[in-house]
Amino acid sequence: MEDLYWVHFTQTGRISDYLEYKKHESLLKAETDENSNKGSCNNGTNNWGE
Repeated sequence: MEDLYWVHFTQTGRISDYLEYKKHESLLKAETDENSNKGSCNNGTNNWGE
């Protein structure tokens, strides 16, 4: 999928558009990391193993 923020930056060349692209990129990365790095913790127990 083509990143519209990047396309917009390449068309305008403005620093503000590049910063918007980087902000959007980091938000996407944070969402991906949150969904893919759940870890192997046991969410159904407390500290005593119950």
